[in-house]
Amino acid sequence: MEFRQVMVVFWADRQSLAVLRRFGLWLGASLSTLTFLFGVSGVAVWFMRTVLGTPEDLIGSANRVFIVAALGPVLWMLTELQVGQLLRNGSTTVIGLAKTVNLLVMGTLMFVLVAISPGLGALIGVMGHVGGAAAEAGVTYWFGRKVGAEPVSND
Repeated sequence: MEFRQVMVVFWADRQSLAVLRRFGLWLGASLSTLTFLFGVSGVAVWFMRTVLGTPEDLIGSANRVFIVAALGPVLWMLTELQVGQLLRNGSTTVIGLAKTVNLLVMGTLMFVLVAISPGLGALIGVMGHVGGAAAEAGVTYWFGRKVGAEPVSND
């Protein structure tokens, strides 16, 4: 979750930025894929039933939450990569703006989903969370594109 620290410490030039991005995106995509596959294949259901002892009537909806939440790791990694780059270059105002957009999108999406389809239950929360994360990733990416591939010197 704190991949931004890796960016701040190890980003030294254009090449290291490319390596960090490649690794970060691979990691985020791998975790998202693994989470999605666990949800779709039934591994998550088995885990909830056997290991956690989740009540049977909650397992179906919990598994749907698990599948939707699979988008999280790749969105968070996109945000972490851009936030690390923004931090290293002193563009911290954008980070606050991105967090604000995240909260606004999350709250709005959740209120709209409750009004439209309250029967979605816990899916409303995870959809709001993922929607907010997507908005934050979009804002950090939009402004992060303008930051150069060379970090600002700390000297």
